[in-house]
Amino acid sequence: RLGRKTVDAALLAEVPVAFVAYDCIAWDGALVVEEPWATRRARLLSLGWPAEAAAHARLAPAREATTADEVERAFAAARAAGN
Repeated sequence: RLGRKTVDAALLAEVPVAFVAYDCIAWDGALVVEEPWATRRARLLSLGWPAEAAAHARLAPAREATTADEVERAFAAARAAGN
């Protein structure tokens, strides 16, 4: 923040920031980390994530990998995308 109370449009354009949710470990004041991932993901999906807000807040995409080859392909795709 560097002492700023407000951020102007020029700074936002120079240093764009977005919130990307990957997982949910607490919900409504309760820890949910012991819940299955699919349940936690459903909680995040329930928030709506409007398309017009995607530049500032979004839910990370998810895909299931069940083999080592699938994990390697997903990792290679993520790296190719700049992640």
